[in-house]
Amino acid sequence: MSDLYKREVSKNDKVRYVPVAHYSEESMSSYPYGTHLVVCRAGSTRRIYNVDVDYAPLIAAMHHCIDDMATAVYEASQAKSKKTPVTPEQKEAWENLKKAYGDELFSIMYPSAHDVAKAGIEALYDVIKNRMEVPAVKAAYENFMLIFNLMADYERS
Repeated sequence: MSDLYKREVSKNDKVRYVPVAHYSEESMSSYPYGTHLVVCRAGSTRRIYNVDVDYAPLIAAMHHCIDDMATAVYEASQAKSKKTPVTPEQKEAWENLKKAYGDELFSIMYPSAHDVAKAGIEALYDVIKNRMEVPAVKAAYENFMLIFNLMADYERS
């Protein structure tokens, strides 16, 4: 199924509708050749393309927790004074700054929590990919995945 979007155009007191866009869910969601991973959570869907199948469970676990990681990073990265305790004047000035900037206070001073979490996940993946070449590390990973899956089953029940 596809949708055709049109714009109203008036010329010489005549109104007509001109096609301006075409949207098709099938064409937008088609996947290129390769192995891909789709991670669905409440309110979001991530598509990770060209996944190394040997690391699919690890990649899925990392992407499954990226929202939680971003939230934790966001909360931990709140701007705060380097010096504690602060004077009453400093505290009042700080509260006024937070009130004046609102949510922009975070973005002005720091990159987004999601970007920081994503960079951490990518760095972690690179390190893990290199370490998985060691047989003992690969065996430890397989044991970890066994325990991880058992815990997931336990939490669902």
